[in-house]
Amino acid sequence: MLKPERYLRIMELINDKGIVSTEELCKALNVSTATIRRDLVQMDIDKMLMRTHGGAVALTKTSNADVPISIRQHLQKGEKARIGAAAVDLVKEGESIYIGAGTTTRELAARLGGFHHLTVLTNDIGVAYEIASNTDNSLIVAGGSLKKSSVTLVGFFTEQMLQELHVDMAFMAVDA
Repeated sequence: MLKPERYLRIMELINDKGIVSTEELCKALNVSTATIRRDLVQMDIDKMLMRTHGGAVALTKTSNADVPISIRQHLQKGEKARIGAAAVDLVKEGESIYIGAGTTTRELAARLGGFHHLTVLTNDIGVAYEIASNTDNSLIVAGGSLKKSSVTLVGFFTEQMLQELHVDMAFMAVDA
């Protein structure tokens, strides 16, 4: 089991029970005590949980959306790639499109290099980076407050800007 998958499974177990022991985690994930201890140390540093003597406790109820993007980007990579490939087929040269925040929508952004006359609007810094570094399309980034866990711009200013702009098509993703 890869580290991102272990982290997600650990969070699921902690969210279900509120508190788990190192021994429970070792059995549930079929890994060594040393591996679980390293994971819990890092997850405590990343503020995903609170490490305790012999286990860990939930900080708060957490959804997959609260799992840092550095972990989420490694989950279900094949599915995200297939969604990105299908989504790019819907785009037509000359359109203005909104690409919402998320690791799946970043897959679409990474596939837009063949287009030259798009206007792309986003509030996701990762999407903006993909467009800016891999295409010659126009890019508009909706500014706002940085949400570090997802590397996106959110809040009042972001909402105001998005309300003022119109696009031909919007691509949005949800955490599930």
